[in-house]
Amino acid sequence: MINRSTISVSAALCFLALAGCKRESVPSSSAPLSPPEVSLPDSFRELAPEEITALLQSKPNLQILDMRVETEWAEEGHLAGAHLINFFRANLTDHLGTLERQKPYLLYCALGERARLTAAKMAELGFKEVYLLKGGFNAWKKAGQPITRG
Repeated sequence: MINRSTISVSAALCFLALAGCKRESVPSSSAPLSPPEVSLPDSFRELAPEEITALLQSKPNLQILDMRVETEWAEEGHLAGAHLINFFRANLTDHLGTLERQKPYLLYCALGERARLTAAKMAELGFKEVYLLKGGFNAWKKAGQPITRG
């Protein structure tokens, strides 16, 4: 027959056994996830919106690539003369490989990270003259620069 003291002792032993077990600790981070570090060649330059305006005037053959998605392009507008290239397309690297490497390019997205990642791919593919819009399209709008729709 099981008595109360046997149950109490059994419960205490179970508690001690469970309390003594260590769980694998998963590092908790209160810091937000950040995009991967991207190192770009020194020839690739990040320019503020005002500097981009001067660049557009000095380089008439500048190819402008908007790396945002279709909804961003349609809802928010874009830089005049820009070509939409969805950063998330499955064959982005293949598509970049079809572009002329001798031409200068300006890349932008909403904040700048997709453009930086695209620039890194372009560096691997042998592009030499690439500019990035510092702060992305959001910085362009905030600076009061012209936006094209449609």
